[in-house]
Amino acid sequence: MSFDISLTLPACQHCLRPEQTFDVADPTYNLAPLWREAFDDERGIRMLNGAVASSATHVLRLGIERMLAQPERYRKLEPANGWGDYEGAVDVLQRLLTKCQAYPKATVVIA
Repeated sequence: MSFDISLTLPACQHCLRPEQTFDVADPTYNLAPLWREAFDDERGIRMLNGAVASSATHVLRLGIERMLAQPERYRKLEPANGWGDYEGAVDVLQRLLTKCQAYPKATVVIA
């Protein structure tokens, strides 16, 4: 099982651009404990679902900073089954941050 993480940019009536979706990642649910810890929220990365990308960037930066500052703390939360790891969890957050910065008016979708 995995999360589907993407950004949706609404259609623009002025330039006639249709709605666009940008895929970010489809990480395993096994990374959820790392993100719950990084965001200090029981919802983990799902707390960003529905957020405007420009608003999500601050939260993502904080989560990334926390994870990078204490890697051993987060490695202890890696799944025992080997599906997912600390580096992958950080990578997903960095990729999402990059997309949010590129498309600040988009909406984060986590399904």
